[in-house]
Amino acid sequence: MDDLARAGYGYELRGVRGWAGSANLEDSLKVYDAAAELRRAYRRGSITRANAGVPDARRPLWIYRIADAGARRLATLREQAYVPVAPPSLGGEPRALMPPTVVAAMDALRYAAEHPGDQERVQGEPEWRTSLELTRWLYAEAEHTGVNRVFMPGDLERLVTNGLAQSRRVPPLLPDGKRPVLLYRISITGAALRTLVWHGADDHDAGAS
Repeated sequence: MDDLARAGYGYELRGVRGWAGSANLEDSLKVYDAAAELRRAYRRGSITRANAGVPDARRPLWIYRIADAGARRLATLREQAYVPVAPPSLGGEPRALMPPTVVAAMDALRYAAEHPGDQERVQGEPEWRTSLELTRWLYAEAEHTGVNRVFMPGDLERLVTNGLAQSRRVPPLLPDGKRPVLLYRISITGAALRTLVWHGADDHDAGAS
């Protein structure tokens, strides 16, 4: 974790990079049960932690970063001169760690809020979209970026459950339609939330979404 912080890799939170979760360490270092190792290191004061879960989640989603005490201990073990690591700030904009498909759904909803559609299904609120319309925007995005992104059927409902999006049903779009149409839009909380992006050797200068 010391190397992550000094190289400027990992997640960026509270003004600094170098944050990582247990899954990141298990994938990169092939460490078994990294979560337990991280908890022990946190109790020793070698690393610090921050909750990267969505607002008001029932359980925290911890990510970790080297602390000053840990950097000192590591320098001693390596028989190297101690060089301080920049500490995280106390504030910063809210950010959360979410699966890529949920991030794609969030980005589509955010785009819809910033680019009103041609059809206004809710009077005075043109940001409402169907799941299909949000998917079509991701397809259009892929034509420009070359990166194909999708969201799963339950991702939009997951965002609604977490208070990051809103849903409502409106009458059928066509006169012969029998079923109400389910629409979605991003919530105020969701619009303010940014997702954490992993910065690695090939993309450490990339920004968060």
